Amino acid sequence: MRAQIPRAKKDVSLFVNAINLGSHFLRGAQPYPVSKLKLKQRVRGLTASTLIGSRTSERAKVRALSQRLGIDARYGAKHQLAPQCEAQLLTLCGLDGLRREFWLEPQAALAWRALKAAAQADGVRLVEISGFRSIEYQAGLILGKLRRGQTIAEILNVSAAPGFSEHHTGRAVDVCDSDELANRSFLTEAFELTESYAWLVQNASRYGFTQSYGRDNRHGIAYEPWHWCYRQRTL
Repeated sequence: MRAQIPRAKKDVSLFVNAINLGSHFLRGAQPYPVSKLKLKQRVRGLTASTLIGSRTSERAKVRALSQRLGIDARYGAKHQLAPQCEAQLLTLCGLDGLRREFWLEPQAALAWRALKAAAQADGVRLVEISGFRSIEYQAGLILGKLRRGQTIAEILNVSAAPGFSEHHTGRAVDVCDSDELANRSFLTEAFELTESYAWLVQNASRYGFTQSYGRDNRHGIAYEPWHWCYRQRTL
Protein backbone atom coordinates (compact mmCIF):
# COMPACT_ATOMS: atom_id res chain seq x y z
CA MET A 1 0.00 0.00 0.00
CA ARG A 2 1.39 3.38 -1.02
CA ALA A 3 1.75 6.06 1.61
CA GLN A 4 -0.67 8.97 1.50
CA ILE A 5 1.07 12.32 1.23
CA PRO A 6 -0.25 15.03 3.56
CA ARG A 7 -0.98 18.45 2.15
CA ALA A 8 2.07 19.92 3.90
CA LYS A 9 4.31 17.54 1.97
CA LYS A 10 2.72 18.52 -1.30
CA ASP A 11 3.40 22.15 -0.52
CA VAL A 12 7.15 21.51 -0.48
CA SER A 13 7.10 20.82 -4.21
CA LEU A 14 5.85 24.32 -4.93
CA PHE A 15 9.21 25.77 -4.01
CA VAL A 16 11.59 22.90 -4.72
CA ASN A 17 12.84 24.34 -8.02
CA ALA A 18 13.25 27.76 -6.49
CA ILE A 19 15.05 26.63 -3.35
CA ASN A 20 17.95 25.02 -5.23
CA LEU A 21 21.06 27.15 -5.47
CA GLY A 22 20.23 29.17 -8.49
CA SER A 23 20.86 30.89 -11.72
CA HIS A 24 19.36 34.19 -10.58
CA PHE A 25 22.27 35.21 -8.36
CA LEU A 26 25.92 36.25 -8.46
CA ARG A 27 28.23 34.53 -10.91
CA GLY A 28 32.01 34.17 -10.92
CA ALA A 29 34.95 32.38 -9.35
CA GLN A 30 34.80 34.06 -5.95
CA PRO A 31 33.17 32.15 -3.07
CA TYR A 32 29.82 33.46 -1.89
CA PRO A 33 27.91 32.83 1.33
CA VAL A 34 25.24 30.19 0.86
CA SER A 35 22.74 32.38 2.71
CA LYS A 36 23.07 35.04 -0.01
CA LEU A 37 22.88 32.59 -2.88
CA LYS A 38 19.76 30.65 -1.93
CA LEU A 39 16.62 31.67 -3.73
CA LYS A 40 13.86 33.15 -1.60
CA GLN A 41 11.44 34.13 -4.32
CA ARG A 42 7.79 33.24 -4.03
CA VAL A 43 6.40 30.31 -5.95
CA ARG A 44 2.63 30.44 -6.25
CA GLY A 45 2.59 32.67 -3.19
CA LEU A 46 4.56 30.21 -1.03
CA THR A 47 8.05 30.57 0.45
CA ALA A 48 10.26 28.10 2.26
CA SER A 49 9.79 30.03 5.50
CA THR A 50 6.05 29.42 5.25
CA LEU A 51 6.71 25.73 5.88
CA ILE A 52 9.69 25.61 8.18
CA GLY A 53 10.18 29.13 9.53
CA SER A 54 12.73 31.63 8.30
CA ARG A 55 14.76 31.43 11.52
CA THR A 56 14.58 27.70 12.06
CA SER A 57 17.94 26.14 12.98
CA GLU A 58 19.42 23.58 10.60
CA ARG A 59 18.79 20.72 13.04
CA ALA A 60 15.19 21.79 13.64
CA LYS A 61 14.70 22.23 9.91
CA VAL A 62 15.82 18.65 9.29
CA ARG A 63 13.47 17.36 11.99
CA ALA A 64 10.54 19.31 10.56
CA LEU A 65 11.11 18.20 6.98
CA SER A 66 11.71 14.59 8.02
CA GLN A 67 8.47 14.53 9.96
CA ARG A 68 6.55 15.90 6.98
CA LEU A 69 8.11 13.32 4.68
CA GLY A 70 7.51 10.39 7.04
CA ILE A 71 11.19 9.71 7.74
CA ASP A 72 12.04 7.90 10.97
CA ALA A 73 13.62 10.22 13.56
CA ARG A 74 16.25 7.49 14.14
CA TYR A 75 17.22 7.43 10.47
CA GLY A 76 20.82 8.60 11.00
CA ALA A 77 21.59 6.10 13.75
CA LYS A 78 19.91 3.20 11.96
CA HIS A 79 21.88 3.80 8.77
CA GLN A 80 25.14 4.84 10.45
CA LEU A 81 25.01 8.19 8.67
CA ALA A 82 26.30 11.37 10.27
CA PRO A 83 24.41 14.65 9.82
CA GLN A 84 25.86 16.75 6.99
CA CYS A 85 25.90 20.51 7.51
CA GLU A 86 25.35 22.84 4.60
CA ALA A 87 28.44 24.58 3.22
CA GLN A 88 28.91 28.17 4.34
CA LEU A 89 30.77 29.24 1.20
CA LEU A 90 30.42 28.00 -2.37
CA THR A 91 32.28 28.59 -5.61
CA LEU A 92 30.62 28.58 -9.01
CA CYS A 93 32.37 25.98 -11.18
CA GLY A 94 30.50 26.63 -14.40
CA LEU A 95 27.56 24.63 -15.74
CA ASP A 96 26.92 20.93 -15.26
CA GLY A 97 25.98 18.49 -17.99
CA LEU A 98 22.33 19.55 -17.75
CA ARG A 99 23.26 23.24 -18.16
CA ARG A 100 22.59 24.11 -14.53
CA GLU A 101 24.95 26.13 -12.35
CA PHE A 102 27.40 23.81 -10.62
CA TRP A 103 28.57 24.91 -7.16
CA LEU A 104 31.13 23.38 -4.79
CA GLU A 105 32.76 24.33 -1.50
CA PRO A 106 35.93 26.33 -2.38
CA GLN A 107 38.55 23.68 -1.49
CA ALA A 108 36.53 20.95 -3.17
CA ALA A 109 36.17 23.20 -6.22
CA LEU A 110 39.95 23.58 -6.53
CA ALA A 111 40.48 19.84 -6.16
CA TRP A 112 37.72 19.00 -8.65
CA ARG A 113 39.13 21.36 -11.27
CA ALA A 114 42.57 19.76 -10.90
CA LEU A 115 41.08 16.26 -11.10
CA LYS A 116 39.02 17.09 -14.17
CA ALA A 117 41.98 18.68 -15.94
CA ALA A 118 44.11 15.60 -15.23
CA ALA A 119 41.39 13.34 -16.61
CA GLN A 120 41.09 15.44 -19.73
CA ALA A 121 44.86 15.28 -20.22
CA ASP A 122 44.47 11.49 -20.20
CA GLY A 123 41.71 11.67 -22.79
CA VAL A 124 38.85 11.15 -20.31
CA ARG A 125 35.98 13.63 -20.27
CA LEU A 126 34.17 13.72 -16.92
CA VAL A 127 30.77 15.40 -16.82
CA GLU A 128 29.27 16.80 -13.62
CA ILE A 129 25.58 16.15 -12.99
CA SER A 130 25.12 17.46 -9.44
CA GLY A 131 27.13 19.34 -6.82
CA PHE A 132 25.78 21.34 -3.88
CA ARG A 133 22.18 20.62 -2.89
CA SER A 134 20.43 22.37 -0.04
CA ILE A 135 18.53 20.51 2.68
CA GLU A 136 15.25 21.82 1.29
CA TYR A 137 16.14 20.74 -2.22
CA GLN A 138 16.91 17.22 -1.01
CA ALA A 139 13.49 17.17 0.65
CA GLY A 140 11.93 18.23 -2.63
CA LEU A 141 13.62 15.39 -4.51
CA ILE A 142 12.18 12.90 -2.03
CA LEU A 143 8.77 14.50 -2.20
CA GLY A 144 8.75 14.19 -5.98
CA LYS A 145 9.38 10.46 -5.70
CA LEU A 146 6.62 10.11 -3.10
CA ARG A 147 4.21 11.82 -5.45
CA ARG A 148 5.20 9.38 -8.20
CA GLY A 149 4.09 6.51 -5.97
CA GLN A 150 7.31 5.30 -4.37
CA THR A 151 7.35 4.46 -0.68
CA ILE A 152 9.70 6.27 1.68
CA ALA A 153 11.60 3.00 2.26
CA GLU A 154 12.19 2.60 -1.48
CA ILE A 155 13.34 6.20 -1.79
CA LEU A 156 15.77 6.08 1.12
CA ASN A 157 17.40 3.02 -0.41
CA VAL A 158 18.78 5.26 -3.15
CA SER A 159 18.64 8.78 -1.68
CA ALA A 160 19.93 10.10 1.64
CA ALA A 161 17.40 11.82 3.87
CA PRO A 162 17.45 15.63 4.12
CA GLY A 163 20.26 16.62 6.47
CA PHE A 164 22.31 13.50 5.69
CA SER A 165 23.29 14.00 2.06
CA GLU A 166 26.94 14.70 1.32
CA HIS A 167 25.72 17.13 -1.33
CA HIS A 168 24.78 19.57 1.46
CA THR A 169 28.47 20.06 2.22
CA GLY A 170 29.32 21.20 -1.29
CA ARG A 171 32.00 18.49 -1.44
CA ALA A 172 30.10 15.76 -3.30
CA VAL A 173 29.92 15.38 -7.07
CA ASP A 174 27.69 13.12 -9.13
CA VAL A 175 29.50 12.42 -12.37
CA CYS A 176 28.81 10.69 -15.65
CA ASP A 177 30.56 9.73 -18.85
CA SER A 178 30.14 11.95 -21.93
CA ASP A 179 28.55 9.07 -23.85
CA GLU A 180 26.08 8.52 -21.01
CA LEU A 181 25.14 12.20 -21.13
CA ALA A 182 24.56 12.03 -24.87
CA ASN A 183 22.29 9.01 -24.38
CA ARG A 184 20.60 10.50 -21.29
CA SER A 185 21.40 7.29 -19.39
CA PHE A 186 23.47 8.61 -16.50
CA LEU A 187 23.50 7.90 -12.74
CA THR A 188 23.15 4.15 -13.14
CA GLU A 189 25.36 1.24 -12.13
CA ALA A 190 26.45 1.02 -15.78
CA PHE A 191 28.82 3.90 -15.03
CA GLU A 192 31.23 1.38 -13.48
CA LEU A 193 31.79 -0.07 -16.97
CA THR A 194 33.00 3.23 -18.42
CA GLU A 195 36.52 4.49 -18.98
CA SER A 196 35.61 7.47 -16.78
CA TYR A 197 34.91 5.25 -13.78
CA ALA A 198 38.10 3.25 -14.33
CA TRP A 199 40.07 6.50 -14.39
CA LEU A 200 38.44 7.72 -11.17
CA VAL A 201 39.19 4.46 -9.37
CA GLN A 202 42.85 4.79 -10.30
CA ASN A 203 43.29 8.53 -9.79
CA ALA A 204 40.54 10.24 -7.77
CA SER A 205 42.18 9.68 -4.37
CA ARG A 206 45.22 11.69 -5.50
CA TYR A 207 42.92 14.72 -5.58
CA GLY A 208 41.09 13.91 -2.35
CA PHE A 209 37.96 12.31 -3.83
CA THR A 210 36.64 8.90 -2.79
CA GLN A 211 33.58 6.86 -3.73
CA SER A 212 31.08 7.05 -0.88
CA TYR A 213 28.66 4.20 -1.49
CA GLY A 214 30.24 0.99 -2.66
CA ARG A 215 28.50 -2.34 -3.06
CA ASP A 216 26.89 -3.68 0.12
CA ASN A 217 27.89 -0.57 2.07
CA ARG A 218 27.07 -0.35 5.78
CA HIS A 219 24.62 2.51 5.23
CA GLY A 220 22.15 0.41 3.28
CA ILE A 221 22.28 2.85 0.36
CA ALA A 222 22.28 1.44 -3.15
CA TYR A 223 25.61 1.15 -4.98
CA GLU A 224 26.51 4.54 -6.50
CA PRO A 225 29.62 4.38 -8.68
CA TRP A 226 28.87 7.92 -9.87
CA HIS A 227 28.98 9.60 -6.42
CA TRP A 228 32.38 10.93 -5.28
CA CYS A 229 33.13 13.13 -2.29
CA TYR A 230 36.10 15.36 -1.52
CA ARG A 231 37.65 14.45 1.83
CA GLN A 232 41.33 15.37 1.81
CA ARG A 233 43.68 16.59 -0.87
CA THR A 234 46.73 14.32 -0.99
CA LEU A 235 48.77 15.82 -3.84
